[in-house]
Amino acid sequence: MAQFYSKISQESPIRAVKYYFAYGMNTNIGEMSYRCPSAVCIGPARIKNYQLAFRTHADIELADGHDIRGVMWKITPACEHSLDMLEGYPYYYDKQDFIVELDKPILDMTHFVAMAYQMTNQTGYAPPGDRYLKCLLEGYKDNGVSTDQIYRALDLANEQQITS
Repeated sequence: MAQFYSKISQESPIRAVKYYFAYGMNTNIGEMSYRCPSAVCIGPARIKNYQLAFRTHADIELADGHDIRGVMWKITPACEHSLDMLEGYPYYYDKQDFIVELDKPILDMTHFVAMAYQMTNQTGYAPPGDRYLKCLLEGYKDNGVSTDQIYRALDLANEQQITS
């Protein structure tokens, strides 16, 4: 049921402006500036009923009652192509459209449809490497996004690794 409210069909009409919700390394302003120089950072945002998970890299998974926090970007087709290459689309990550809620309204609007990447294989958990983790922490801090979810996801990944 929660998925119905948060996820929008991939067959939704083509939009003139494309928004991208980042929750992993693309929250990092330096990384996005290098990869997608035309991208515009809109600001902190959330997707309801999803949470952050680590499977060596960041992922999102359905979780009723949780919100995943991240950063919304306005992107161009060239940006999307660059992101697709980075994310290994469609093999490592797939992309879906979600309803994203901004922390601060833009032109009195708080809800937008934005694309986000989701891993194609959502089995198991594994902690990220130190460099990757540092990139995420920097991105969250620079954008005013709480790092609490990173530590929760890290704890879960470490617990799962110990019990496996």
